[in-house]
Amino acid sequence: MKNILSTSVMASKEKRTQPVTVAGEVKMTYFERLHPWCIIKLLPNCQRIVVARFRRRRDADDHFRVLQRFVKEFTFVIVFDIPPKPTLPKE
Repeated sequence: MKNILSTSVMASKEKRTQPVTVAGEVKMTYFERLHPWCIIKLLPNCQRIVVARFRRRRDADDHFRVLQRFVKEFTFVIVFDIPPKPTLPKE
């Protein structure tokens, strides 16, 4: 089962791109906007890693249950990653 988990996680990593930074603000990529539900792996010192992104909450819940069952050494949470509010340029 470990191969299936690592394959699905690697597939989600391949789809991701680096965050786009414009004028000091981090913008969400198109893929991130289409997949707002995230499974986050919590790490020590308040660090975190996005394990996978999903379009639907139900898909995230299903994947979350599989991770909890087979990867017991880490803590995972589901979050809804909303895009940042657009800011008006300062005049």
